Amino acid sequence: MLKMPEILAPCGSIDVFYAAVNAGCDAVYLSGKAFGARAYATNFTQEEIITALEYAHVRGVKVYLTVNTLYMNDETDSLVSFLKPLYLEGLDAVIVQDMGAFYVIKDEFPDLPIHASTQMNICSFKGAEMLRNMGATRVVPARELTVPEIKEIKENVDIEVECFVHGAMCFCYSGRCLLSSFRGGRSGNRGRCAQPCRMKYDAGYSLSMKDMCTVTEIPKLIDAGIDSFKIEGRMKNEYYVASAVDAYKTLSDDYCSGHFSMDKALKYKSRLMDVFNRGGFSNGYYSCHDDPSLIDMNYPGRAGVHVADITRVGKGTIEVKAVKDIYRRDDMEIRLKEPVKLTSGKDIASGQTDILNAPETKRLKTGDKIYRTRCVKLLEDIKKELIDSNRRIPVNAYLKAETRGSLSLTLTTGTVSAVSESLKPLEKSNKGTTDTSILREKVAKLGSTPFYLDKMEFDITGDPFINMSELISLRREAAEKLSESISAAYKRNAAEHISNTVLLSSDKVNNNSDEVKTDRRDHIEKDGTKLSVLIEEEDQLKAITDRGITPDRLILDHSFIDDAVTLKSLKCSNIYMATPYIFRNDNPEFANFFKKLEEFYNNGIINGIYIRNHDALAETVSKLRSGRTPLLKVILAPSLYVYNDYASLMYEELLQSDIRYVLSEELAVDKLTELRPYKEGNAILKVYGRTVLMLSANKIKGNIKDCFIKQDDALCYNILLDETAVRLSQDKYATDFDDILIHFTNETYHEVTDVLEYYIRKCNA
Repeated sequence: MLKMPEILAPCGSIDVFYAAVNAGCDAVYLSGKAFGARAYATNFTQEEIITALEYAHVRGVKVYLTVNTLYMNDETDSLVSFLKPLYLEGLDAVIVQDMGAFYVIKDEFPDLPIHASTQMNICSFKGAEMLRNMGATRVVPARELTVPEIKEIKENVDIEVECFVHGAMCFCYSGRCLLSSFRGGRSGNRGRCAQPCRMKYDAGYSLSMKDMCTVTEIPKLIDAGIDSFKIEGRMKNEYYVASAVDAYKTLSDDYCSGHFSMDKALKYKSRLMDVFNRGGFSNGYYSCHDDPSLIDMNYPGRAGVHVADITRVGKGTIEVKAVKDIYRRDDMEIRLKEPVKLTSGKDIASGQTDILNAPETKRLKTGDKIYRTRCVKLLEDIKKELIDSNRRIPVNAYLKAETRGSLSLTLTTGTVSAVSESLKPLEKSNKGTTDTSILREKVAKLGSTPFYLDKMEFDITGDPFINMSELISLRREAAEKLSESISAAYKRNAAEHISNTVLLSSDKVNNNSDEVKTDRRDHIEKDGTKLSVLIEEEDQLKAITDRGITPDRLILDHSFIDDAVTLKSLKCSNIYMATPYIFRNDNPEFANFFKKLEEFYNNGIINGIYIRNHDALAETVSKLRSGRTPLLKVILAPSLYVYNDYASLMYEELLQSDIRYVLSEELAVDKLTELRPYKEGNAILKVYGRTVLMLSANKIKGNIKDCFIKQDDALCYNILLDETAVRLSQDKYATDFDDILIHFTNETYHEVTDVLEYYIRKCNA
């Protein structure tokens, strides 16, 4: 029999949590009031999380906590304090994006499983392998990966793989979006996405992805070896979550037991469409690298289901022909520029024509389509069948009774048992012992407990009189003890499982040294401002060479990797090669890039690498540890996010090499100067360049306001650039940073010369 995947449910509130568990999920993911990537969900108090842990664990359900945002230095202590009681209560895993959070959690809670969030943007088995070696037990790869790419991760790395199977999709590669931050003033990396993907642009809603629904693809996904089916939706209600859990649980079980039916899958898909869909459904990227049909250009919100067409318009009424069954109290709308909303006052069978009351009939016309946005009957069915079902697990009972001996009841589930015993000796019954069928009936009435009776055995000696009220009391006590025993099995002991000092890693940051606690830059001999220049196009390089400009570091885009002649002709003593923005498993450019990079390094043509993603980081770590590029210099791009000192510690532990950091564009300069890389003299400030607002697999249609678009068809990504370049004047950085970066993306020859001359004058001033 095939391995059944875990069905993982989103929970944005305690009510949704109960619905998800009752509907049959195997695990849930949820967030506290802070530190989660959905800051605008209701989320959970610490007390609610502890309640959820107890409720879930008794029913065999795991609880994963999302702490998948980026952290400032002053938040890491709070993260540890927040996690500690939950960890002790038996938290099953944390979901992490921030490398610093990863470092701290491994340090403070060594046996707490860590799941690498999709925000880490892992696109290859190399990245997954690096995370496994770091201590991650599970990886959630980028949603853009195809089934063969996911299968390749499973075949090459001994790590659990969790993939999204249902719900909303971001247009951008997860973790690689700054559009919300720079356009909406709210950082998606901090859990406060303003959803610019859902805005209308010149060509329509050109970034608005249809919702994913893969119920018909379940056989392919299970065959690929996916360990966990993740349902998106911590902003969704209990009806959405319960119906999705039920669909994926049922159909996955069907396939694993050899009974999968496509007709049944299509019925579930239709039901899910009626609960909620955005633009209809797609299968996501599982069978394609990009596809314009994944986007709904016309409408960014709830699409509803087409249920009827208007056949005649009257005064205050419309005649409609139903294309699906319509039920009384269904909420519907006619999608004009300003939608007309109405509620059905009657049931109308599919194919039937009938009259409905309708507002604003002057705006309506024959042929207008009617969409159902809320089916009350469906919601009532979901509530009755799933949400209110009170999920329970089977127990076996063993009743022992002996005349002049004791009465005891043992309840067992799995390897956990609980015994409840009456100390009062049993008297002999004048009428004989109560029939075992009656005793079983009393024990089986487990009511609101998490259990139901599966099997029951009896050991009755003599003819003891068994008092029914006493048996009921033993049943209640045994059920309570069993619940407590199951919960206790998950809990951890602080002395055994937590580091001896709170934030042990803080000692590593400060190194217990008074000198390090001051700014090490005060002890670095300054020799003027170092200038790094990153170029992406040939004309930009020509502008540099024509003017005879020699920066301290020249960083060349990956597109120059095959141009050995040009590389050999360059005069700069420090030449770095920038990796592509995205590296995918199935792209031969991955292997080609590192093969050429190693050749150029060994021939003395280049001496450094500029890393833009975790997959390239993983391969660089492998190269350095193999000894084939022992002195390769490394610059980490802003997309590797160093928001706190622990992130830099993690990168240094991984690379064990000379590292420089181009610090995040989302952080103000005063925040950057608080970071360890700045104090160690390893920080580079980007003073000029267009911000990469978004990286997408799908091509971008039309114009996005105040943005430029670059495409890399070979590597399957598209770059959305801010039209206005960041341009820091000297007074903004000169007193703080003496290592700066100029990043050219699509600037012309003359723009490059103008910018360089400006900053060279400033550097020499």
